[in-house]
Amino acid sequence: NNNSSRFGKYVQLYFHPGAGTMVGALIRSFFLERPRVTSVTTGERCYHSFYQLLDGLPEAARGACQIKNKTAADFRVLSMSGCRTVDGVSDKAAFETLCDALLANNIGAEQQTQMWAIMSGLLHLTDVDFDDDDERHALLTKPSEPMIATAIELLGCPDALEKLTHQFIVTGATVIKRPLSAKEASQNRDAVARFLYDRLFKWLIGYINSALDGPDKTDRSTCIGLLDIFGFERFEKNSLEQLLINYSNEKLQAFFLGNVFRAEKEIHASEGVTFPTVDYANNESCVELIDKSPNGILRLLDTSCKTRAGTDKAFFEGVNAAHATHEFVRPVKVARKLPSEAFVVMHFAGAVCYEMCTGSWLSLNNDTLPIDLHEMLEKSSAPLVNALLDEPDDVASKAGAKPAAKPGGPPTALERKGSAVTAVGKRSSRFNSVSRRFVTDLSELLRELTASTAHFVRCVKPNSEQKPALFDGRMVLEQLRCLGVLDAVELMKAAFPVRIPFEVIYGRYAHKLPADLRVDEPAAFCEVVALASGLPPSSYALGLTKLFLRASQGAELEKLEDMPVDEVAALLKQKIMEWNKRKSAAVVLTRKGRIFVARRRVELRRNALLMLQRCGRGMLSRTIARTLRVQRAAQRAKEREEAKAKGAPHHDPSTVALNALEAFASAGAGHMMPQVAAGGKQHAESSGVGLGGAHGRLPYGRPPAVEKGEQPPEEMNELQKQIRELQAALMAEKATNASLRAGLTHRKDHMPEHLHESSTRNSTTGTGLPALPKPVRLNVTIERGEADGTLGAEIDEWQGQVTVAAVAKDGPAKDILCVGDEIEGVGGARCKGDIKEVLRLIIESPDVVQLAVCRRPAVPLLAHEVMLSLGNSWEPVLLTLLSSRMLVYAPVRAHVGAA
Repeated sequence: NNNSSRFGKYVQLYFHPGAGTMVGALIRSFFLERPRVTSVTTGERCYHSFYQLLDGLPEAARGACQIKNKTAADFRVLSMSGCRTVDGVSDKAAFETLCDALLANNIGAEQQTQMWAIMSGLLHLTDVDFDDDDERHALLTKPSEPMIATAIELLGCPDALEKLTHQFIVTGATVIKRPLSAKEASQNRDAVARFLYDRLFKWLIGYINSALDGPDKTDRSTCIGLLDIFGFERFEKNSLEQLLINYSNEKLQAFFLGNVFRAEKEIHASEGVTFPTVDYANNESCVELIDKSPNGILRLLDTSCKTRAGTDKAFFEGVNAAHATHEFVRPVKVARKLPSEAFVVMHFAGAVCYEMCTGSWLSLNNDTLPIDLHEMLEKSSAPLVNALLDEPDDVASKAGAKPAAKPGGPPTALERKGSAVTAVGKRSSRFNSVSRRFVTDLSELLRELTASTAHFVRCVKPNSEQKPALFDGRMVLEQLRCLGVLDAVELMKAAFPVRIPFEVIYGRYAHKLPADLRVDEPAAFCEVVALASGLPPSSYALGLTKLFLRASQGAELEKLEDMPVDEVAALLKQKIMEWNKRKSAAVVLTRKGRIFVARRRVELRRNALLMLQRCGRGMLSRTIARTLRVQRAAQRAKEREEAKAKGAPHHDPSTVALNALEAFASAGAGHMMPQVAAGGKQHAESSGVGLGGAHGRLPYGRPPAVEKGEQPPEEMNELQKQIRELQAALMAEKATNASLRAGLTHRKDHMPEHLHESSTRNSTTGTGLPALPKPVRLNVTIERGEADGTLGAEIDEWQGQVTVAAVAKDGPAKDILCVGDEIEGVGGARCKGDIKEVLRLIIESPDVVQLAVCRRPAVPLLAHEVMLSLGNSWEPVLLTLLSSRMLVYAPVRAHVGAA
């Protein structure tokens, strides 16, 4: 298709409500691709009318348009893409057809001559170039002097050069003339060219609508609307135009899904028929991503345009920051771009990277023509240029009103809301957003489509070579997937797309049956007809008022219509008998099923009651057992108190050992001093240590009596030995306790020194790097990992510096970087603590990355003693947090021993 429309077109065909004849038509346009006037993508042509003008304009008229002996190769905008001709298409013949079409729409030869002059003037204007002088003021280049002179003559604007290169600021009674740069002058040149071509296009549509508006002014509420709009676009470089085009496709795709899927679901639900579960791509979130307030992409673009200091860089960064986690936004790194250069949107047809390619997004979105240039066009000596300033409204005839014609000129249009220029030609002072106007027009169109009965024609491109009889299966399949056709086909296969009211089927087939065989209920009769047609039970369903059929099953009913009456009567009679049997069987099965369900419910309730009873009895038994245990414990405590009050012996191990000491002391042996035994008892009571050992070594009961003058037995000697061992153990335990107290006191007094020594000794623990006495600046080289291309390290901001936060154990940075290293430069460039700059330089660096780092000594920030399980025992450990954010530890016992 070499004539792909660069605008959206909606044609409304009006019909007489009674006669059904066509009484008129109206064309509405959406979003003409204005940037194509000044820049063309490689491999494409500018608007065909320019090429047709240069090839087909007669010699007699070429002099008036200043294009004698000129071809498309002589103009930059027509030759910049490398494509000036179309195979098999004659631009000269196409120009003759164009002139005939203009005449058919009441555009005479004089008006056509004015059109060709304006188009020729635009070609010459777009060839004008500017350079900056020493003060960055725009100067016209030498080769552009004849071009600007021709453009001034054809457009009738003698002060065009001054208006393009200067800005006039009015402050009270004073007018300030500010020179513009070459870039700003070029932007003014392109703005005028795009503005005039857009107005000429709408002026032409106004004439066509005037010609299509028939004489019959009756009610035009009955119409057929034909929407022909651009398809999904994804080029090597995509700008604002592609975003708006793809946005319109997203909206139309949502409308298509809403009509096909939601309408089918509602019909099935209203008739009580089960709707199948068919997954389809819901793009509502993508539509909201683009236009929803306040952070939609187009909303952010309008905000940037209204901001005095707004830039394209800030706009792209704002989009990526606001939608970093959105499901339909992909990281820009997949397109090898920076967040300040582009953003990536995941459309229903695929991911598209949008960037600044055909010009500034803020300039493309601003439909406000500078007032100086507008005044220049108002003073034009060309009649048609003046007429174009009254902006045409191709929807002015929506109510059937025919635009009034100016004397000797084109028809005027009604004032359009939100336009850059009003009907009286006065400049609007407010910002006019191209995207906002496009969204408003598209929303209005969708409201009209929603109020109508929509049908869809999906256009599929068979090949990319523009040749007949060539079918690229992969290309077509991808288009069907993107257009949602495959999802719709899956729905039609799973659902019941054919729906016939019961009354229609009853009225068509009931008269073929005898009166005694007719079924009074239409629903039952339709089921009999479905059975007679041989439809399997899975291919149809009975709704409340309609018979639902699978796709292509309606043909079976048509076969029944064509059968002889006798055969139909016999077949329906057989099916009615079968239906009656099935109905009786259904009643029996229903009754049996209800009985089964009731029995099952009773059984479940009985089992539940038995379970509750068992649980209740168990709970009661446990409560009684706990009560008995408490009562038994209280009784035993009471018995012990009574026994203690009566002086009964209490068999405690420590008491037994002390009683043994008293027994030996009271034996009265001459060679055994009672004070020794009493001293042992006193040591045992005061220290509380060794009583268990005494219990393990001393016998129970009182020792045998020793008569006066007898030698002490061997047991006495053994007992004295044990007492001495007990005293020695007590003294050793006291010495150990004293040593521990001294060590803890010393550690408390010397805690700051210990922290400094520990941090210095462990500041590089686990990295294999030596402790540094002072800051050291190093230049290190790291080679990216082969698997993922990373350095094996994480960086972040710490105390205003870009530091290393972590180093992978097996990464490329192992033994080269350590936690806490400050990154001061990448690849010879200084970073000054800017983490974004560091990340950008690392990403842009080759496989071998050079880093300038500063390694500072670690200083302890916080210390705390905890108990850690080291091996099979718990040991006190001192944890210290260093300034490098490393956590080191040192056993406390070693330090105490040193103390």
